[in-house]
Amino acid sequence: MSDKKKFRKKKAKLETTSEVLQSFFKKSPLSQQFTRWQVWNHWPEIVGPQISSYSSPINYVQGALTLWVEHPVHMQNLQFIEQDLKKKINDHVGRRWVHKIIYDLNRKNKPDALSDKGLQHIIEEE
Repeated sequence: MSDKKKFRKKKAKLETTSEVLQSFFKKSPLSQQFTRWQVWNHWPEIVGPQISSYSSPINYVQGALTLWVEHPVHMQNLQFIEQDLKKKINDHVGRRWVHKIIYDLNRKNKPDALSDKGLQHIIEEE
């Protein structure tokens, strides 16, 4: 085998801007806030339209995700499928991010329809 074949350069793979930013945020101190933003922003895609119609993520602290739930019946339903729910969220994030889910029925904590600006305000509060 010739020396040229041994040291053949690998061709660089071009990445999209989105891939570069996601890679940066995964390694950055901002990674928790970025992950929260992803989950909040993509909630209907993660859990589906039915579950997202009566639940919303409202807080995340050290592996514990707090969900606002509209009614106790819905809360009980989510408790039955909690393992599947955690799996869907963790699969979306790409790592084991949620260890525990806490349910909140307090109407005062009900999130409004959040825009990106509203999400930014929540992230900055943490």
